[in-house]
Amino acid sequence: MQPLLPEDKLVGRLREVDLREVLNAVFYRVDNGVKWRNLPTDFPAWQTVYGYFRLWIRLEV
Repeated sequence: MQPLLPEDKLVGRLREVDLREVLNAVFYRVDNGVKWRNLPTDFPAWQTVYGYFRLWIRLEV
């Protein structure tokens, strides 16, 4: 999956979340059909996961 994900930016804020964990959360949501707000606390915040999901949709990843 790594080749499909966007590269890190060279400027700006450093990423504080592991993209693998974000991807795992998206897979969990798809597999279990839970709402974004009901993601388990083992994953990053649902807002973060949803934000990356929307970004990847826009970038057609």
